[in-house]
Amino acid sequence: MIILNDPSSITHPDIRRLVQQRFSGIENCQAILVEPGDSIEALEQAIEWPILHNLFDDTRYGNEDFAPSFEALEDHGYCYELVFIFSDDGGIELFIPKTEGIDAELLAMCASHSTKTLPTPIDPLVAELVSKLDENMREAFEERAAIIEFDANLPRDHAECLALLGLLLRHPHLITAQK
Repeated sequence: MIILNDPSSITHPDIRRLVQQRFSGIENCQAILVEPGDSIEALEQAIEWPILHNLFDDTRYGNEDFAPSFEALEDHGYCYELVFIFSDDGGIELFIPKTEGIDAELLAMCASHSTKTLPTPIDPLVAELVSKLDENMREAFEERAAIIEFDANLPRDHAECLALLGLLLRHPHLITAQK
């Protein structure tokens, strides 16, 4: 596990971007990047909080009475973000990559208890405009941005700008409020 003090040390670009966004908006919160080979026991010892068992009665994940002890668990597609809030003074965020070598039981628990989220576009103007899209248009934007990024081998921020422009060209009502 890596205790994150500087997101620039993260090699996965999407996880690095997510952590940078979180660092800019969070105070009194420690961030940890889970690495392949990290055991649940080591993670629980590091955060001093249960991950795969109930806080009060020790019921383990997999039991029908299991109740997670985290505040939020989001699926970002490439990783899970697990948030524990201990008090008004702070908490811990775990960033769990969806990669080989990550504890299988941890990934299974994350998959079964997470909420799917869409990434926030990198450019603030694109992010603001995309936040106004309905679910279908947002899905079209994400799909187009991914295609442009990978097929044209462009940086994600450039691909998002082009995807938004393409969407607005095909659906000008999105900015004029006329259909």
